[in-house]
Amino acid sequence: MSELKQYQSHKLVWAAPMTLGEFKEHANKPDLIGDPGSEGYLVVYSKDTPEEYHSWSPKGVFDAGNTEVEPYLVELISRAAHSANRGYCQSLGDNSQPSWDEAPEWQKESARAGVRFHLANDVTPEQSHESWLAVKEADGWKYGPVKDAEKKEHPCFLPYADLPADQKAKDFIFKSVVDGFK
Repeated sequence: MSELKQYQSHKLVWAAPMTLGEFKEHANKPDLIGDPGSEGYLVVYSKDTPEEYHSWSPKGVFDAGNTEVEPYLVELISRAAHSANRGYCQSLGDNSQPSWDEAPEWQKESARAGVRFHLANDVTPEQSHESWLAVKEADGWKYGPVKDAEKKEHPCFLPYADLPADQKAKDFIFKSVVDGFK
């Protein structure tokens, strides 16, 4: 094995309390060394992406290096990202985007999901769009020339490479807003 070097990390993870014994079962790793009753956390990295993986961290180590992301923070960032997108759309002559307070819940939840994805992963605007596209597809959306929530149609329901530059800009703006809070 190569020499271990020390690294400092700043990564968003998901975690839940779990003893080492429970983790051995969860991960199907009965040979892990340690007291099965040791308190700790199941830690999930890159959640809901192809790179997702799970590990276990002792409680003291985890608590010393992590703080919970409060739901109000996700809400605050989502509101800011939505507002920036709305302003950008208005600059293009698209006045169809409602304010955050008037936006339907599905639209707010879409912004929240995007914020959580960006906080958890260091992603490109293209990866951001592909994640948005996958979520929309799973929810039954499809391509349509005009955005129509009732029909679940969206003109940006395309691969990132096929989007016009003014639509790609939305993914850059969203990423910039979220990254500003990291």
